[in-house]
Amino acid sequence: TTLSCTYTVVSGDTTSHLDYQSTSALTGTIADAAGNSATLTLPALQGSALYTGQTIIIDTTAPTVSSVTTSTAAGSDKAAGAVAIGRLMSIPF
Repeated sequence: TTLSCTYTVVSGDTTSHLDYQSTSALTGTIADAAGNSATLTLPALQGSALYTGQTIIIDTTAPTVSSVTTSTAAGSDKAAGAVAIGRLMSIPF
C-alpha cells in the first residue's frame, strides 16, 4: 500500500537536502478502508529513503537579471524591426 500526499512549496521553504524534522513528524490519523490505523512513526533521521535515496533540493530564491546586452547599435533600430537581446540570469533556466 502506498500513501501519497501533496505539499505546496512556498517562499522560505529552502533546503539543501530534504528530510523530515523528527520520527514523529506525522500527526493525525491515517487508516485503510477497513479502519485499521497506520503506524505514523517514521524511520530514523538521515536513514530514511527520503534522505539516502537521492538529494532533493528546494530553492525558493527568485532569479534576478544580472545583465542585459544587445548587438544592435544604439539608434539603428527601426519600427517593427527585430532587436536581438541577451540576458544573464543569476540562475540557469
